[in-house]
Amino acid sequence: MHDMSVSIAEAILFAVAEPIALSKLSEIMEISEEEALAVLERLGNELDSRDAGVVMLRFEDRYQLSTRPKYSDYVVRALDNRRNSPLSQAAMEVLAIIAYNQPVSRAFMDEIR
Repeated sequence: MHDMSVSIAEAILFAVAEPIALSKLSEIMEISEEEALAVLERLGNELDSRDAGVVMLRFEDRYQLSTRPKYSDYVVRALDNRRNSPLSQAAMEVLAIIAYNQPVSRAFMDEIR
């Protein structure tokens, strides 16, 4: 059975788009680290069982969503198509902010915008 906490963790990992510490995730979700770990395990198992386009990655005590390797050719093609498109004014502004402030996170960019 799918638990709402699994969906919450998935949304957080997607939005953060970089590895997040288990302690931070448990703090955000207002649950214990043990509960957060169980939620992440359920999320990883759900993603694997349905062969989702993303997988859960673990880096010591940090977790992140990433594209599933077997779909990498499609992702590369999508990114190549995007790369050949001219940049919009907004995209140029984002690149300028990144170049000036690097390294930056998605959350930092959202604050600036």
